[in-house]
Amino acid sequence: GNFTIFIPIVRGNLVLIEKLAMDFVKRQAKQNCIYTEVRYSPHLLAEGGDIGGSAKVDPRPVVDAVTRGLREGEKFYGVKVNQILCCINWKPDWADDVVDIAHERRNDFPCSIVGIDIAAGEEHFDEDNFSELHNPHNKAFQRAQELGLNVTIHAGEVGDSNFVRKAVNEYGATRIGHGYQIAKEPNLMEEMR
Repeated sequence: GNFTIFIPIVRGNLVLIEKLAMDFVKRQAKQNCIYTEVRYSPHLLAEGGDIGGSAKVDPRPVVDAVTRGLREGEKFYGVKVNQILCCINWKPDWADDVVDIAHERRNDFPCSIVGIDIAAGEEHFDEDNFSELHNPHNKAFQRAQELGLNVTIHAGEVGDSNFVRKAVNEYGATRIGHGYQIAKEPNLMEEMR
């Protein structure tokens, strides 16, 4: 997808990341948004943060740059913006960092981190075939629930409709990204409603 072309251009360039965050707020203002939440993976945008890489990545400078850009944009354009940090399905070793940063910065308004997500696949729900993805993500999201963090998760887009149930019941999601697989199952839809 576009991400594989675009992200390497931006990765590690904190000045550009800050500018792009401000531009995001400008675009939201042009669309007459008064409140928005921006979702991103700070690790993917950090120096050395490619999915195939094995470097230890520091996501905090990215969160700092995004926050600076969003705050500047908020002042300029009057749109209220908060952040959702994404874990990445294939990088379970990043999940603990995401929970830590979200917890540290949950009250760091304006432009606070108001929730966490898991993006880029649903394999982490599949305990039997992908335990190496499931166990660390599941453990991180158990801790997120203990800390009272807001959880939104991509589930039931291409994966099993039962992943939506897992996202809610095991990972603590109060918001689901996509979720349309449950349309085939009225009972599950009713349960989730």
